[in-house]
Amino acid sequence: MGFFQIFFCFLRHILKLLKFCQNLVEAVEEALARSREANVLLVGEAGSGKHTVVEGFAGLIYEGRVKPVLEHKRVMMLDAESITARATTKSSYEGVMITILAEAVGAGNIILVIENFPGFLASAREMGADALDILGHYISGPNLQVIALSETGAFHRDLEPNGLVAKLFEKVEMREVESNTVIYMLESSCSELEAATGKVFTYQALVRAEDLARRFIAEGVMPEKAINLLDDAASMLPSENRLVRAEDIDAVVTRRTAIPTAVAEEAESEKLLKLEQLLHEKVINQEHAVSVISDSLRRARAGLGRGRRPIGSFLFLGPTGVGKTETARSLAEIYFGGEEAMLRFDMSEFQGEDGLEKLTGSFEMKEPGVLASRLRERPFGLLLFDEFEKSSHDVRNLFLQVLDEGVFHDAFGRTVSARETIVIATSNAGANTVWELLKEGKDPSEVQEAVIDEIRKEGVLSPELLNRFDAVVVFHPLSPEQLEQVALLLLRDLARQLEKQDVHFVPSRDLARRIVEIGYDKTFGARPMRRAIQDHVEQLIARKILEGTLKRGDSFSFTAEDIASL
Repeated sequence: MGFFQIFFCFLRHILKLLKFCQNLVEAVEEALARSREANVLLVGEAGSGKHTVVEGFAGLIYEGRVKPVLEHKRVMMLDAESITARATTKSSYEGVMITILAEAVGAGNIILVIENFPGFLASAREMGADALDILGHYISGPNLQVIALSETGAFHRDLEPNGLVAKLFEKVEMREVESNTVIYMLESSCSELEAATGKVFTYQALVRAEDLARRFIAEGVMPEKAINLLDDAASMLPSENRLVRAEDIDAVVTRRTAIPTAVAEEAESEKLLKLEQLLHEKVINQEHAVSVISDSLRRARAGLGRGRRPIGSFLFLGPTGVGKTETARSLAEIYFGGEEAMLRFDMSEFQGEDGLEKLTGSFEMKEPGVLASRLRERPFGLLLFDEFEKSSHDVRNLFLQVLDEGVFHDAFGRTVSARETIVIATSNAGANTVWELLKEGKDPSEVQEAVIDEIRKEGVLSPELLNRFDAVVVFHPLSPEQLEQVALLLLRDLARQLEKQDVHFVPSRDLARRIVEIGYDKTFGARPMRRAIQDHVEQLIARKILEGTLKRGDSFSFTAEDIASL
């Protein structure tokens, strides 16, 4: 057994299965009990428990609690580093590997564990050897089996494209640990953490750490993410305070992510209760859209959200310039604390074959995707996808998962969460139908139903995708009176900017009416009115300031002559 003594070690110190990995151990057992090509590729993030699964399986064999075909197997670890240290050339490497594998086959009962399988294969390639090809000759039958370990990103990058890997190995993927199991594990490790930190953790702190780590901490795996939160909370406490409470965990997460995780305080609760009113201060008309959004957000903030989906997801349909984007912008300001919380994507930029790669990243280019990167930087905010129907088929398929599960995987196999976001997609599809039906005097509910039916029939968006949104809302064209209100809101925004310069501007309805006359366009709706204010109103104010007729501290409004000159 010379080479075995050098290159293998027994794994038999786990005699009792850890609670969280029992299902995975059973999956490994099932795969290894097959008659041919009975090998396992165990895939998961670093720290996800791959070694524990292997050790748990070895413990089952030691206790004699496996299927009969596996009863006399021995689980042994390959010391790959010793192989590469001993063999420095292609021929010597191949010779050592063939000798080891032949001896293992001769034993007839070896299950060989290979850590960092992608790295193991890469080390062989550096010497010009093909370790997978060599292995393939020995592990197709029942006399030698392999459990190979790989991190998720390396699997997707290096192993998944290889057909021989798929033929020889059954993939077993490390799944997210259930919440109650993580809490059990935190309780088990709590005494060690308390001894290290000198603090005492309440049970409520453990529960809160599990909840917030799962929801808001993107990098890492459970339970390590929760343990790190507990550790950070302990280090933040003053030395005289020995008790770590749930609110201390909230403080850690808020400091890390800028997400207000604590239960809604009185001021915020009042804001949520008045959300319709606050939105209507910025969004004219669109009663149904405002009502649907407000109801969804109140449920989410009260802890009644829909499981692991985003906070809310909405498809806004209707003509250009009727308030779709303004509704999203206002919502970001009210709910998330500022317009900067809105991440906006022009989906016409993602309509090519590389559209999905632009969002999720590229293996070949080693570039992260823009959506994945932005969500990691800011996991709490509003995602606005303009002209959603212009995105590629692959991109729209991605959103089937995002809207249903609240997560997706980037090009490197890492999980990206959108569960703490509001997702809004906009589309001008069906805009002409909206105009025609309203001219016929149709009820808004009839218009909405007709537009959605048209989009389904024309295949603009699939029924599966439409059904994933919490609500599909049709925005209606604005009447002349409503356009005047929009213009007045835009002018008041300008007035707030001028206040910062100590100039007091008082917009009038006459001025707003004039802006509608020169800025409204039937094709683009109210959108050009903002440009009209820049080109005409701001220009006239700038000229007055430069001429010295308008100074700091002055209050003014446009005269009839000023309005006529626009």
